Amino acid sequence: MALHSSEQSSSHRLSVGAKFFTASYIVIPWLATVYGIYLIWAWVTTGVQTVSWVNLGQCLVLVYLTMVLGVSLGHHRSSTHPTYTTHRWVKFTLFGLAVAAWQGFLKNWRKWHRNHHRHSDVACKTPGVTACDTHSPRDGNFHAFVGWFFKGLPPASEEDIKREQFLLERMRERNVDPAKIRRQEIVVENVEIASKVDRYVVHLAVLGLLLPCLIGGFGLGTWSWAEAWGGLLWGGLIRICWVNTTTSMINWYCHLPNAPGNYRHVETNDDSRNNILLAFTGNPEWAHATHHLIPDSANQGIYWWELIFDYSAHLLWVGERMGIFWNVNWTSVQEFEEIVKRVKAGKEQLQERVLVQATS
Repeated sequence: MALHSSEQSSSHRLSVGAKFFTASYIVIPWLATVYGIYLIWAWVTTGVQTVSWVNLGQCLVLVYLTMVLGVSLGHHRSSTHPTYTTHRWVKFTLFGLAVAAWQGFLKNWRKWHRNHHRHSDVACKTPGVTACDTHSPRDGNFHAFVGWFFKGLPPASEEDIKREQFLLERMRERNVDPAKIRRQEIVVENVEIASKVDRYVVHLAVLGLLLPCLIGGFGLGTWSWAEAWGGLLWGGLIRICWVNTTTSMINWYCHLPNAPGNYRHVETNDDSRNNILLAFTGNPEWAHATHHLIPDSANQGIYWWELIFDYSAHLLWVGERMGIFWNVNWTSVQEFEEIVKRVKAGKEQLQERVLVQATS
């Protein structure tokens, strides 16, 4: 999620109160998770059940709903990179789940992530750099993981929204390829829906904590304050920690070139990598290098052994057959390998030109 250095002005620096809230947003779910691990350990070692099955179950379900449907299908593969078409009510649902994941406003998520692609792994600390990637490990591991949360990123403005509408109007005036116009129409619709959902960001975030309380409290048939607290712990705080930590892992770990388990199918200009081990956290965005190479692809897993762990692609495949999704931008093995060949050929041509210039 990158940012022009010219935008890194004092007007965007976080206040002390905002930094305290950000620190609480990180630390409290982590402390709750440590306590949850202690409860599980006590259960295993003593044989006394310390967590209800209702709260464990809702934690897993809510992680899936907010991470796979919300963050992946909503935030990432629709709002930010339009990779499919669907009904407006489906978008409202997915975008609402994305906000309930506690990753902030949709419009800001979109802006910062697209800028991350634009300036991927350009270190902000590099002298003379005028645009940089705000969560690249080249600026430090802690910075890439959570430190960038405290940098005061400039929020999306009304101009960012109007710019998409203006671009669509210009494309229509210039009789651009209808397919490109249709794609921009989807972008404009996504921005419009995201703006409406963002009006209720606080309500949806609070609901993301309140609902697990209610499920836990009434989970055994009658109201229990102890189980309500368990619902807040497992379906709320631990779920937030799980979803947001795996997202940060991808932003950080999948940009470490030599980290264990990291790989990519072709060398590119940034440090992005795939790591299939991260799929076991439940996050379907682990094929990060492939996504950087083909950001508008609905599937990030390409080969069969990758597609098994692309959980969002599974939903799109089923939803497409049910008529929920259409115009899904699938990338086949053959198409991907053609892209890889073109990237390799382009790099070889560039290396040849550099060699000629160096020896002439």
